Amino acid sequence: MGSGGHTAEMLRLLNHLNFDNYSPRLYIMADSDTSTETKIVDLEKRKASNKTSHSVHRIPRSRSVNQSYLSIRMYKLVDGLCSDEVIPVQSDLNL
Repeated sequence: MGSGGHTAEMLRLLNHLNFDNYSPRLYIMADSDTSTETKIVDLEKRKASNKTSHSVHRIPRSRSVNQSYLSIRMYKLVDGLCSDEVIPVQSDLNL
């Protein structure tokens, strides 16, 4: 989803979608994000009907604030491997 203002921008865009036309929805967010999932749940409660579904998939953040640039390569590798897990999740959801 993003962090900070990016989450607000994504939620604003999603608010204009007809959830009946876009189901199931897969939200991908950083595992260190503590507030976005609550916002997703609130959005889903407001917009979703009983006919639609969603899931949330968490992946490691590639880089944290003040993280050494030397350690980023290893975290990017881990992030990439965890992102690959999204593909089986998508096929389970019939996306």
